[in-house]
Amino acid sequence: AEEAIVAQASKIFFYITDSITGRVTGYSLSRDARRAQEVWRIGVDLEKGEDIVAVSYLDADRQNFVVHNSVKLFNNASRSNPNAPDYGFKYTDPNLFGVATAVPAPPPIDEKSGRGRMGPSLNLYIIDGVTGNILHQMNHPNAVPPVTMLSVENYLLYHYLNVKHMKYQMGVWEFFDDAVSPGGNPVAEGMIN
Repeated sequence: AEEAIVAQASKIFFYITDSITGRVTGYSLSRDARRAQEVWRIGVDLEKGEDIVAVSYLDADRQNFVVHNSVKLFNNASRSNPNAPDYGFKYTDPNLFGVATAVPAPPPIDEKSGRGRMGPSLNLYIIDGVTGNILHQMNHPNAVPPVTMLSVENYLLYHYLNVKHMKYQMGVWEFFDDAVSPGGNPVAEGMIN
């Protein structure tokens, strides 16, 4: 088993999420597979009180899934760009994972009147676990934990509480390979209900 790990060491990447320090750190194995080397690090804004509240990833049961249909057909009438293609290739990278962070409400700009008061919010990030690149991010104002996240195929599903409307909401991000952009970065098409 050790020989198999050493043979594949340059292809083994992993990350550690530390909610106390507010960091997500990515590592790769050394060539001899005896040490982990830090490859990238992302930190949240602890000064604003931002905390990591949820992480989604493909678990071992879903990493070797079979994509039965790697192409999705679109109805161009509903898309914002009428020149966009009528199809998209699913972006099914098993190294992608989602991180949700909570930001508490800042104090109002004017203490007496309460003017400028903003509510709490959630930030969501899609991160490439090999490079540490943030591929997509979104902010949900007036949203608070608990947050539940799930990654399946080319989807990220998440659930949170909207305190302004006092109801739970669910978001879905669907990822497609963007063959038009240089570098082929994935495109997130989001839908929030």
